[in-house]
Amino acid sequence: MRARLVTRRVGLTVALFLSAIIGVGCSASAPYPGPEPTATTAPTPPPGGAFLTDLGFDHAPTAFSVPAAVKPESGFNNPDVINVIYAGADGAVVHAYLVQHLPDMGFTVSAQSDDSILWHNDDWDGAFTMTAQQAGLTMRPR
Repeated sequence: MRARLVTRRVGLTVALFLSAIIGVGCSASAPYPGPEPTATTAPTPPPGGAFLTDLGFDHAPTAFSVPAAVKPESGFNNPDVINVIYAGADGAVVHAYLVQHLPDMGFTVSAQSDDSILWHNDDWDGAFTMTAQQAGLTMRPR
């Protein structure tokens, strides 16, 4: 009987020793590093453009840009309307920029003339018009 008790103790001791070694081996392994981080790049405006949000119009669509070469004279920055006013002399530059880049910004041009543009996407409606004295664009969320 004593031999059986000793055998059990030895067996139990060996089992505990092996489980300790296995446990230490597992805990000493390098932790799972997780997924590789993905590189994200900040959006950039088209060449020669500046995002309206970078010009202080923080309620504007994030990817909407205007020509950086001309500076707005004034505007409204409300959640329900964005309005940017330019000098009349800058109107042709803004018009040409919008005609060229609105599709790349995710907008569909629905009407266009030599002095006006209408555009939209699923989230916004926009318009631009100009005279010799003043030019301006307005955007409203849908």
